[in-house]
Amino acid sequence: MRYIGNKENVIPRMYEILIHKGIAGRSLFDFFSGTTSVSKFYKRLGYTVSSSDFMYFSYCLQKAYIENNSTPTFERLLPLPIVSPLKSCASPLDRVIAYLNELEPEEGFIYNNYTPEGTYHLSQPRMYFSNENGKKIDTIRQQIERWKNDNLLLGNEYYILLASLIETVSFYANVAGVYAAFQKKWDPRAIKPFIIKSPLFNHFQGFPLGGSCRVSLLLL
Repeated sequence: MRYIGNKENVIPRMYEILIHKGIAGRSLFDFFSGTTSVSKFYKRLGYTVSSSDFMYFSYCLQKAYIENNSTPTFERLLPLPIVSPLKSCASPLDRVIAYLNELEPEEGFIYNNYTPEGTYHLSQPRMYFSNENGKKIDTIRQQIERWKNDNLLLGNEYYILLASLIETVSFYANVAGVYAAFQKKWDPRAIKPFIIKSPLFNHFQGFPLGGSCRVSLLLL
């Protein structure tokens, strides 16, 4: 995930340093979890992980990757006629993701606040997302919420889909790494057609029996 402060590339080296210094344990508290890179790394190693963050996007990632320990089946969603034709995809998650990618774009919050067309009335129209990608993000986000409100998503399936969207969006955003400002020229990645990707759950394989994970959203 493109995000300033993401430790994904340095975690293995950090772990090597701890081992070299004889610092060991079987539990980890990832106090400001962010993109969950640290929590996921230690979860793969079989640690008992607790994580938290102020930001809701991080909470969604924690629910999908850290608290969740099973591959989603979407047993309530997949029998619906609107989804069932997508039988050629490899897994239930892939089938749902394929359906979301086929939705017709519609204007919503992202389009109205973070695209040039949606903010044309401003002295400097915003260029966080292209017009078409803004609409695509909106329609996927609204569809996920409708499924949740219709009680068609079980357990952490809602957060898994949100995590998929959150992580994909970062690769189409016209920003340097955070959303404090947009770039004044289009990053080539930002103008490619938006395609939501399935998250990777390979870290489940090493999770130990009897281990546990706990996530929380810090509130002031």
